[in-house]
Amino acid sequence: MTDQKLVLLEVEGGVATITLNRPRAHNVFDRELAQQLGSTVQKAVADEGVRVVVLRGAGAAFCAGADLPTFVRNIDNPSPMVRDILGNINQASHALRESGKLIVAGVHGVAAGVGLSLAIQSDFCIAADTTTLIPGYALIGLSPDGGATKAAVERVGVRRAIQLYLGEETLDARRGAELGLIDRIVPEAELDRTTQDLAQRLVRNSADAILRTKALLRQADCTPHAVQLQAELEAIIYCMGTEFYRVALHKRIEATLASRSNQ
Repeated sequence: MTDQKLVLLEVEGGVATITLNRPRAHNVFDRELAQQLGSTVQKAVADEGVRVVVLRGAGAAFCAGADLPTFVRNIDNPSPMVRDILGNINQASHALRESGKLIVAGVHGVAAGVGLSLAIQSDFCIAADTTTLIPGYALIGLSPDGGATKAAVERVGVRRAIQLYLGEETLDARRGAELGLIDRIVPEAELDRTTQDLAQRLVRNSADAILRTKALLRQADCTPHAVQLQAELEAIIYCMGTEFYRVALHKRIEATLASRSNQ
């Protein structure tokens, strides 16, 4: 294992920024990077003060996928290597999804393979206008990983997801946005600022409201209507019992009254 910080974590004002930091290799995943991502994500989501997690990549690319030379070295017995690398990436993916925090990806350069998987499973995917998305798996006879299949189906539906992973080789940012993989495109020079501005806006949300809203929306497709209505009822009652709600409600009433008095 290396002592190099391959994943950086910065926490400020309720926002945890996680940076893949293997820039000379375009942040491709080997064992060390995967292990550090797993442990870093666990640390970020365990922080009760964090409400928003930002994912980004250092250097010229967000993440160009997996480290193919590592695959070559293990070609005769890939299982231990794959279980090690994907075990940590899957741990990170699951922790992010189940954390109840809002996930923002700032994507630039290339997002390929498992890098694309990480990008599209974010709640908000912002991409530079020069970004290239490469599903990549079909090109070398592999199936998607790292949470790709669930994220892609949630974003574009089953049929489009099949087309994406078995029929597409490369997509530019515009095409990615048309499909629903990217939520917003900005000039590359504005990506970091736009991503952080969004994170700062999102962090003003109640942690309890974020957790319950995401849970309600994720279960909506597979929950009977009556059950969903009851779940909504219980969730909003819980949120009304929080200090955040009481303070925010009074501020909203005061602002409304002040607005009316100025008319």
